[in-house]
Amino acid sequence: MKLYLTASVLFALLRSSRKTKIQKRLLEALDKHERFFTSSLSIFLLFQLLDPLM
Repeated sequence: MKLYLTASVLFALLRSSRKTKIQKRLLEALDKHERFFTSSLSIFLLFQLLDPLM
């Protein structure tokens, strides 16, 4: 299974009240060798959503 993580998904995961449960499931998926993809643009947008750089 391939899962593409966009900035909006990553932002929602960080802001979620259940982020420890989600983190545990993601780690379990990594142990099963499932793949997660993101882009540098998604990471940049995530940082913009979290706190403006300037």
